[in-house]
Amino acid sequence: MLRAILAGLISSGARLAQPGEFTQRAFLNGRIDLLQAEAIRDLIEAKTLYQAKIAHQQISGSLSRIIKPVKKRLVDLISALEAGIDFADDDVEVLPSENIDRELNSIAEELAGLIKGFQQGRMVEEGLTIAILGRPNVGKSSLFNALLSQDRAIVTDLPGTTRDVIAEEVQIRGIPLRLLDTAGIREAGDRVELIGMEKTEEALADADQLVLVLDGSASLSRQDQALWEKLAVRPFHIAINKSDLDHQLDEKQLPPQAKSVTWISALTGAGIDDLKNRLIPKSIGEGIDADEGGLVTHLRQQQWVEEAYQKTISCRHINKCNNPHEILLLELYGALKSLNALTGETTVEDILGNIFLHFCIGK
Repeated sequence: MLRAILAGLISSGARLAQPGEFTQRAFLNGRIDLLQAEAIRDLIEAKTLYQAKIAHQQISGSLSRIIKPVKKRLVDLISALEAGIDFADDDVEVLPSENIDRELNSIAEELAGLIKGFQQGRMVEEGLTIAILGRPNVGKSSLFNALLSQDRAIVTDLPGTTRDVIAEEVQIRGIPLRLLDTAGIREAGDRVELIGMEKTEEALADADQLVLVLDGSASLSRQDQALWEKLAVRPFHIAINKSDLDHQLDEKQLPPQAKSVTWISALTGAGIDDLKNRLIPKSIGEGIDADEGGLVTHLRQQQWVEEAYQKTISCRHINKCNNPHEILLLELYGALKSLNALTGETTVEDILGNIFLHFCIGK
């Protein structure tokens, strides 16, 4: 029946809505800005309640409310400098260099705060990929199952049970995580196991965070040391498993580049919550009172904020060198243009097409 009604409407001259068309019309008619339009897409694609909460705040204009005062201060500064140039013969007061620098510094601090929050915003938007690695039989698959709260990976006493990279999705405090259980890395092994270790190497390269699992009931082995040497300067978390057994591992021998060290028992669940807190800090996630909707969550947003910030820093340098205000204005207009592109007030069709292309029909 619905198909028949739809076919009748189309035959009468109606057409199907294009992906994102309703949101695009709202943007073009000035009802929302580009940041809010992106947030609508984020809400549609949200996988967790926390992601939906952040998207809803941004639809309400939380990020826009941070950007607008910064833009206004840029406009006010530009206006004052323009007036000083255009009406130099009419005794219009010229802003002192110290006042200009103070205002530019304040604007730069606001933009720097947004840039700093991008890593957290990206985490909220895209989630994290976390690879669990270690030598065979230290409990990687047991930890994998414990983090998932289900028996997804096969666990046996035989070393080399996991021969491929197993991936599953889970969420911790509303942050989506893609967990990778990797094959144990060791020198020997048959052809199938060697292929699994090659896939492990690929997974480690793509992961956002690494968890190196060690056996707390045994002394550190040469294989353990070779593993963290393989990681080179890349930071990683250490999970010392089998804390329910007698401790044989000496923490003083652990590598200094480890971001955290957590004793756990994948068998009893002891320390698992502590490890989760190391992977996703308590300052991030559900239950936070701060207005996190002001986070920069997209690379496009971060790039325009970064460009505006760099232009502002350049303005401070120009001002301190006592260059003419005409040169200073060029950079100020550049910073304003970047922020306008961020909110969509001055943009190009290919940017719009990119954003609205991924909407569902009619959204």
